[in-house]
Amino acid sequence: MKAFSYNPETDFEFENNISVGSMDNECTYCQALKYKNEPTGLCCANGKIKLPVPKSPVEPLLSYLIGNTFDSKEFKNNIRNYISCFQMTSFGSNRKKEPGYNTTFRIQEQI
Repeated sequence: MKAFSYNPETDFEFENNISVGSMDNECTYCQALKYKNEPTGLCCANGKIKLPVPKSPVEPLLSYLIGNTFDSKEFKNNIRNYISCFQMTSFGSNRKKEPGYNTTFRIQEQI
């Protein structure tokens, strides 16, 4: 459990096996899976933060995700490749110049 008792003198480049264990502890408030020594409240502030249940994906995405057809299996096997296609997507926006030095900008208060 070296990850939870960090020693800056350790050279992890030469460590053969680094393990933080399994995520088998569950938050009593939000049911998030956590590591053994992970602090309580990190996921949902001890129940103070509640997120809505995500909406079900639209068709045909839902069928690809839960289906058992050849196309569905092919989709699940290649999903990382499909996601990667969108990583370099560009977009346009009307930028609002804020006072001071800005290293980032927001688009509709989201990105």
